[in-house]
Order: sequence, then structure tokens, then C-alpha cells
Amino acid sequence: MTKGFCTRTCVSWLCIVLLAALSVVEVKGAPNSCRRSRKQLAMLRLEYLRSASLEDWFVEFDKIRREAEQSVQEHTCANALLLKVMAGSASLQERRLAESLLSLMIERYRKASIRMQQLPMRSESEVLQSGFSAYFSAAAQLGVDCLNAQKTSDPVPTYQAIDGQTIGLLVERKRLLDELQKNCLIADGLTRVKFGLHPYESQ
Repeated sequence: MTKGFCTRTCVSWLCIVLLAALSVVEVKGAPNSCRRSRKQLAMLRLEYLRSASLEDWFVEFDKIRREAEQSVQEHTCANALLLKVMAGSASLQERRLAESLLSLMIERYRKASIRMQQLPMRSESEVLQSGFSAYFSAAAQLGVDCLNAQKTSDPVPTYQAIDGQTIGLLVERKRLLDELQKNCLIADGLTRVKFGLHPYESQ
């Protein structure tokens, strides 16, 4: 790694951290016309990324991915609970816990998909941006459908066993989602090698 690259990276981090900090700062006593809303500051941040280097773009790209990730403990717990729910052996408490974890995942993935779409489009990373945005969107929708499958909606929402056909469809969609994720990760690795960028590091 060259000294120039280190310097650019440090400056990039400082700029992005500063913009992030500004997004939560409120100037006390200032007139409304002088205050920047979160939306305005978010637009300023995106405007900065449009003219920033590819390294800067990937800093934001990686941040979105990390914030959407499940921890190893969350992932293990969620998978175990969902298997029990689909098998019809989950207790009421386990169903409620599975619902809570799924709801958290859905919220993370929805936010990640929106933020991915808001990133400035670059020719070097266009495939990555589209792929990960599609992945997060599909993952969120799969979570919603899993939640809906284990509950009746009329007259009062209650938990129900998931029928075999529905389970088969959900499992197939999960397989396709895993395949999409695999392709995204391969494209991510190849892009970073091509442009001399650091490998992605999870949280």
C-alpha cells in the first residue's frame, strides 16, 4: 500500500465521518431557515460521493452492508427457530422470538436496499450496486412472507402451522436468494481485485 493511498483513504474517512456527524447535529437556538434537515445533509453526503473516488464509494457501500448484517449469534438463533417453526415444533414463545428476529432482519434489509439504490451509480460498481440492492429487497420480502405464512389474518391474528406446499416454496426462494448472494460476493471480490481495493470486512 502506498503512502499516497493511505493519505487519500484517511482524508476520505474523515470527510465521511464529518458528514455523518453533521447529520445528527442540531444547532441550538438557530432559526429554522439556518438549520439543515437530515434529508438535506443526506443529499449533501450523496453529492460528495458523486465526485469522490472509487475508494470513498466503497467505504459507504461497505458501511451499508455491515449495518444490514446479522451477528453470528443472531444468524444461528434465527435459523434454528425458523427450522422449528417450519417443522411445526416451535412453542408459542419460540414463535414470538422468531417473529421478533425476522422483523428486525426485515427492517435492516429494507433500509439497506433503499440506501443501496441511493448511492451514486458508477460504471465500475454498477453490477455490485444493482445485485446487492436486489438481494436486500428480496431478503426483506422473503422475511415478510415467512411471517405471514405462520399467522392467520382473520378474524384475529394467531399462529398457525405452515403447510408443506408453502414451506417448499419458501425453501426454494431461500435457495435462489442464497445463489444471488453468492453471485454478489463473487462479483464483489473480482471488482476489488480489479481496482486494487481492500477485501470486504464484516462487522
